[in-house]
Amino acid sequence: MFKYLLYQVEYRRWLFFALLVALVVHLLPTPETLTSQAKSVLGIVLMTILLSIFEPVPLPVVALLIVVLEVLLGVASPSQVAQSFASDSVIFIGGSMMLALAVVKQHLDRRILYFILRLTRTNIPWTVFTVLGASALMASVMGEHSVAAIMLPVAMVLIGSSRDEVDASPFRGLLLMAIAYGCAVAAIATPSAGARNAVMISYWERMFHFRVGYLDWVLFMYPLALVQVPLLYLVLRRIYPHHSGNLASVYVALRREIIPQRRLRPEDWIVITVILITLVLWIFFSKVLGLGPIALLGVVLCIMGGVLRWEDINQDLNWGLILLYSSIISIGLWMDLSGAADWLAGNIQFLLRLLNIHGGFPLLIFISLLSMFFGSVIGTGAGIALLGPIVLRQAELSGSSPVILGLVLVAGASCANFTPMSSSACSIVHGSGMVQSHEYRRVGFRLALVSLVAILLFARFLWPPLLRFI
Repeated sequence: MFKYLLYQVEYRRWLFFALLVALVVHLLPTPETLTSQAKSVLGIVLMTILLSIFEPVPLPVVALLIVVLEVLLGVASPSQVAQSFASDSVIFIGGSMMLALAVVKQHLDRRILYFILRLTRTNIPWTVFTVLGASALMASVMGEHSVAAIMLPVAMVLIGSSRDEVDASPFRGLLLMAIAYGCAVAAIATPSAGARNAVMISYWERMFHFRVGYLDWVLFMYPLALVQVPLLYLVLRRIYPHHSGNLASVYVALRREIIPQRRLRPEDWIVITVILITLVLWIFFSKVLGLGPIALLGVVLCIMGGVLRWEDINQDLNWGLILLYSSIISIGLWMDLSGAADWLAGNIQFLLRLLNIHGGFPLLIFISLLSMFFGSVIGTGAGIALLGPIVLRQAELSGSSPVILGLVLVAGASCANFTPMSSSACSIVHGSGMVQSHEYRRVGFRLALVSLVAILLFARFLWPPLLRFI
């Protein structure tokens, strides 16, 4: 028994260390500029960062620890903690994931590949670009994790069927990275494309009582996502060598398989119709009805149409991810309400003064680099959730627009995919075992560099005039 306990202490050492950090911060003397509640919140934030980096326990367990410590350390009462977990954004995240399940259930991977090869006429560069574009287009609406799960089998079919026609290793890396990063760069395009977007919308509403609708977000972010797709393609083509050959035999084999079942089934049409209805409601009625209830309406329509069962949702939905985002939004809210975000923003403001940064381009560069660092270290969603309140308070202190700095934060973190764990799409592709970790650094750093330029140009010249339309 004693040996088992020693083993667990050694194996979970980062868990115990993170808990110790939270406890030590809680017990430290409270500075005059900080409340005891804010000090406890900062301890929980440090614990969350450590557990996100080293992952001694699954991330949903981190969410449970946040709930427990918010009560035990006196951040809020149990009822207040429970209320901080419930928001329109959390409902929206869950509903979007349920809708994505309805799409995945239809097994559209071979149809997608056949359609792509029909467009590209088996030309390898055009095929890769079209796979990249298709991944980005779908991920801009239904979420990068769902699209990566759909497109990965497409890539595996293509790689397995073309081994005798192309140099397998470079082609494999080029194709898989096109899917991973195509999904990642498009995850900023719409609120439904990624939970991080809903988190930022939630912060704007709770901290500034300012509601950004679905169409408002699209107006700002979709053009940036469109610009990044060809930039990503150029980056990938420079990293991976040119390919000779074509994919004619793959096309012939797929044509023979798909033609007998060319027509879409009634179930396919039901899913397509529900997705279109949900998108229309999001675009035109999200400010009145909210994003979450509309997403749940789409789920109900899918269940009524027989294309989704509750058993599917119960079995295949990542409930732990929903719990994780709920807890991180909660700690972000208490960072704002307790004054911890103001305290951190004030210290950042002091640092910026030392660096002679008062606003404008230098501040945009600082926020972009900060978000890229946190996005690559603890993951995009967690980075946005923890940095959001701090950056938005920093916008107030510097006289900048919280909308623009919030968009810069989201865009920067979404482009910093230096590791397989930085985004869900990269994690799914890495799980295939066909891409090495160092390839993410090669692609990620180059993409971050060109994306930084694009983000700064949008934030400085395009987004400010658009503020008058929301």
